[in-house]
Amino acid sequence: MIQFLPIQVQSTFDWSLVFAIVAGIAFFFGKLINEVSPYKENKYSIYVSGAIFVVLFVIFPPLVLYTIFESKLITLPLWWAIGIQFIVTWYLGKRLNVFLKIQRMKLDNVTSDLVIKKTQLIINKNKLLKKYNSAEQSKWAFEIFYFKKISHWLLFLFALINYWLTSSVIVIGAKPIYLFLSLLFLLISISCLAVLYAWNDTKYPQVTVHMDDGEKLKGELTKIDEGFINIIGNNKVYNIIDRKVKYIEVEILTKESKKTIVDTIFKKK
Repeated sequence: MIQFLPIQVQSTFDWSLVFAIVAGIAFFFGKLINEVSPYKENKYSIYVSGAIFVVLFVIFPPLVLYTIFESKLITLPLWWAIGIQFIVTWYLGKRLNVFLKIQRMKLDNVTSDLVIKKTQLIINKNKLLKKYNSAEQSKWAFEIFYFKKISHWLLFLFALINYWLTSSVIVIGAKPIYLFLSLLFLLISISCLAVLYAWNDTKYPQVTVHMDDGEKLKGELTKIDEGFINIIGNNKVYNIIDRKVKYIEVEILTKESKKTIVDTIFKKK
């Protein structure tokens, strides 16, 4: 018999069940992570990336909390725990929304400038705000809050906070509705962390797509999958059917200069 946290694993059936659950969780997060990658998915990369994420952000945070608090967990009052967890989940959701709809469309500078301009109009109407306001500081704070990549250690801290808040709700013995809300916030937050974690390490290559009719589309490759190729260029998203594509050129950076390599991503058979 092996005891893992409060869970006792005694039989082969228990081990099989634990393995199946962990594999399912790894596959779920691996799918989320691979959706961010511009290249085709395969089961090997899904399970490997999912397993690494599960170890770092699903299994390790509870172990850290268990080690720190051992048998006596420091808890927060119910409404504090639920409220803070909602704020963390809301913020991570906002960051993910910015990534999916603005940053990947390369509209972050446009959006940032527009928000700063509107904010400045409000500040100019208030003498106190105007006195202490700095346009550069405002823009820096806005970009840090929304557009800059979140480092891995900060993502881990978000996971740690969420597990701690959920543990507080469980230990308090809250009603099922509050426990459900806390677990829902935890799932949403960890899912957002998976995409933001993948975003930190993903590179989107600059490509030129040569169509059968002679048209050339230039932009950043965001996804090449079975039947479809997606690129972003000139603030537009192009969803292209691959059978209409002759071949794709991808630009790589060498030590000498930028060099165009042909046929490295896609070529019609």
